[in-house]
Amino acid sequence: PPGFHDSPTLVYEVAHSVLLSHAYSVQRFRELNRVVLSSRKRMGIVLNANQFHPLRENNIEDAEAAERAMNFEFGWWLLPLTSGDYPPVMRERVGERLPRFTAEQTALVKVSYDVLMLNHYFARSVTSCDSEVSNTPCSSLHVGFGQDKGVDDTHIEPGSRPGLQDSQGNNYCKSYTAYPPGYLDTIKWMHAKDPSAEILLTENGWCGNDEVENLDQLWFFQSYIEQVCKAVVEEKIPVISYTAWSFLDNYEWGSYGPRFGLYYVNFTAQTGSVEGYRPKPTDLQRIALPSAKWFSKLASTGCLDELTETDAVAAIAMRAAVRQGSPVIAATRTATSGLLSTGMMIVFAAVGTAMLVATWRRRQGYVAIPRFSVN
Repeated sequence: PPGFHDSPTLVYEVAHSVLLSHAYSVQRFRELNRVVLSSRKRMGIVLNANQFHPLRENNIEDAEAAERAMNFEFGWWLLPLTSGDYPPVMRERVGERLPRFTAEQTALVKVSYDVLMLNHYFARSVTSCDSEVSNTPCSSLHVGFGQDKGVDDTHIEPGSRPGLQDSQGNNYCKSYTAYPPGYLDTIKWMHAKDPSAEILLTENGWCGNDEVENLDQLWFFQSYIEQVCKAVVEEKIPVISYTAWSFLDNYEWGSYGPRFGLYYVNFTAQTGSVEGYRPKPTDLQRIALPSAKWFSKLASTGCLDELTETDAVAAIAMRAAVRQGSPVIAATRTATSGLLSTGMMIVFAAVGTAMLVATWRRRQGYVAIPRFSVN
């Protein structure tokens, strides 16, 4: 459970109970199929999974750490559904502290889904906690799950796009990074465990802070849906649907700060007050972000905009250039005042050019998404 880190067994017992509760619930719904559910129903359990890659390329220990992290984070929940038991590496490292399924429970859990469902947000580079490049000593990891997994997962995947501060200096999205290829790798990892199962992508989105002109969110959805397209067209994986998180900004993770919505919501200082309040007509206004407009066009045309990177470069450069302490500005501050002015002129000229190119290329047409049907 969140906040409980000192037990070597509790987290495993809770997860075991969740899986069994799910399996018995599915069994009961199937018994009531003719009364409660239509013949076209689909049941399953939504699993959240990040992607882990080796920190050092071609390093065997890091490759093992990455696969171990995938099994502890994702396989822990997925393999009981597809194979009837927890991953072998968990059995090896956790030992008798890891609960066991009875034969009856194995039979129930193993068939407790009609479709696989996946939430995904980011990827990390990992190494073993005891490696020479680890930033996280094994002794600093939480007793139980953390030490059993035994990896340092604090390294940002090379090529990732970081969550940025908003115009007010807030950094609610500090821990969110975007690495689109990791999405495809996660889908492939899930698919490999049951190639016959269809996959429903249930949650995927970008933490955008307090920004209405959130162009990096637009880049996120363009880039990640491109990975979904690759999964279907190139990898022949039966992905049947994709769901963006989320339609509106909402209360999550203890605050209204992290904003994932396709529609910006004008929260006020009174929003969420324990005393309650009656919103004014101007409160809680919903404003369509660039991503909402893009999704509308995607839904109506069935075509992906081919301009992903140009928009992203323009958006990130512009945001960096106008923020205090940004890499662009910080670098130019080390020069003379004359060089500072020249550097800023170059930055804004480059940004302006990128924006013009983005606008022009966006109007040149769209690339059709290969269509597929589900019988």
